[in-house]
Amino acid sequence: MKLWIYILLIACVGGLIACENEKNTFSDQPSIYIKGDPDQQATADSVLFSFKKSDKTVETYDLNVVIYTTGVVSEYPRTFELEVVSEGTNVTSDDYSIGKMELPAGAYYATVPITVNRTVGGLDLTQEIATLTLRVKANENFEVGAEEYMQFKLCWCDYLIQPAWWTLYGFTSDAGPFTQARYQFILDYYGDVDLFEMGIVDPITGYAADYNKQYAFIAELIELLNEYNATHEEPYLNDNEEPLEFGSGLTY
Repeated sequence: MKLWIYILLIACVGGLIACENEKNTFSDQPSIYIKGDPDQQATADSVLFSFKKSDKTVETYDLNVVIYTTGVVSEYPRTFELEVVSEGTNVTSDDYSIGKMELPAGAYYATVPITVNRTVGGLDLTQEIATLTLRVKANENFEVGAEEYMQFKLCWCDYLIQPAWWTLYGFTSDAGPFTQARYQFILDYYGDVDLFEMGIVDPITGYAADYNKQYAFIAELIELLNEYNATHEEPYLNDNEEPLEFGSGLTY
């Protein structure tokens, strides 16, 4: 009986040693994963940027990806690799450049600028979106981390993107549908507004937080448009080449 107990004890100890060795082997090779830059309003798996809000002289822009590592930090800098995923990419290497792919000594993450061009071969960015999908790649320093954070998509264009607040609380029905011209007028003559930050719409419910502020904002837009039309020979035109309007009941 004692012999069987000794055999079982030896087997258990051997199993623990094997598990410990497996654990040490895993931790010896840290992994990496990729995310976007929260300061650039990146979502979990992508970021969308429009050159349209920039001056016409701006030809490039840096969209950031952030590479994180698991495990312990190193006293030495370590290089990592990113590869292009063809299935989620419609640009060529002439249309972007990737910054230095190195994790600094003592760091858990590195920010890599991806410089994208305003002009892309084969695409009209005033009508289309350029996309570049990057994926982390294993090398001698890192394994690939969690599958859901293996890749990240960068998107950019040269037309105005409808802001989230435009339809959330009925702005369309009270001010007019989203058009490039209507939004451009707001940007040019009122400013780059965010109705969440202005307290007009509740960011949690998506409904108007203060209808008085809402109607006052639209009234101010109408006043600014009337002032523009009164001081210019031609009225401000909508996308359909008809005079622009703000107000309820508009179909365009």
